[in-house]
Amino acid sequence: MTGGASGIGKAIAERLSKDGYRVAVFDLNPGGAPHSYTVDVTDRAQIDAALKTIHEELGPVTILVNAAGLDGFRPFLKISFEQWEKVVNVNLHGVFHMVQAMLPDMIEAGWGRIVNISSSSTHSGTPYMTHYVSAKSGVNGLTKSLALEFGPDGITVNAVPPGFIDTPMLRKAEERGNLGDIEKTIAATPVRRIGKPEDIAATCSFLISEEAATSPASSSASTAAATLTAPADQKPATMTPLQSAAAWRTPRPPGTRRVVPGARLVDRFELQHHGLRTVPRAFEDLGLGVHRDDLRAAHRLGGQSPVCLHALRVFDVLVMMT
Repeated sequence: MTGGASGIGKAIAERLSKDGYRVAVFDLNPGGAPHSYTVDVTDRAQIDAALKTIHEELGPVTILVNAAGLDGFRPFLKISFEQWEKVVNVNLHGVFHMVQAMLPDMIEAGWGRIVNISSSSTHSGTPYMTHYVSAKSGVNGLTKSLALEFGPDGITVNAVPPGFIDTPMLRKAEERGNLGDIEKTIAATPVRRIGKPEDIAATCSFLISEEAATSPASSSASTAAATLTAPADQKPATMTPLQSAAAWRTPRPPGTRRVVPGARLVDRFELQHHGLRTVPRAFEDLGLGVHRDDLRAAHRLGGQSPVCLHALRVFDVLVMMT
């Protein structure tokens, strides 16, 4: 994993070690943990050299977590191209280099897990951080596309966009006065507390596990309560990543239902079949798998619209029918 020497990355590395995985860390300042390597993720030659050593010491890589990151706070008109390029190189190009270097091992194994640490700012935008938000938005798009391309090979690709997490990076931004009223920001989060790196580590632990085999192309934030999935016409939530891309695009038979007990998921075909003739844009953005909490959020964002309220009622009926 990258960025594993501090903050969220360190918490993830420690959690995965406790889970029984042998963890190799790439970082500019890796510390003294076993299998730690000084690597600049923007330098493909350094990545390839470290990967060669990992192959010799640990074997093939089948799990990758991209947590290396670089923030930036500056008015857009004062961002030089060099500053823009530096932030994008670490946050987006670094993910590209790492994934491209590690994927061959996963393809050969017929199994793999990739988790990219994104940012909740990609959903809301953040002033004075256009270079950072743009790069992290690119990570979300890259995640979805990779999930579609390599799902048939048994490889899931997910993004976790943390919200307000108590990390050294955040505290440095606070010291510089870049974060405004922190208490107000905390009060605006659903759980009314600042997130901990361990929260994100727990999410990564699940996405890497076998229980997450049918969770490709998702994005979940512990403090932002955000959910993203692949486009509805490309990947049903109940299909495994081993099924073909052609199968993902197979139309649903008229009059059929897909409700997933336990997970409480429903897709737009059910909503349409049971009276919701027009799927709101908010639902389209959520993708094929729609959780009831997401429907509630869409209802709120839709200004208490009747179509969203109807969707909630239809969802309750479908769950009771399961």
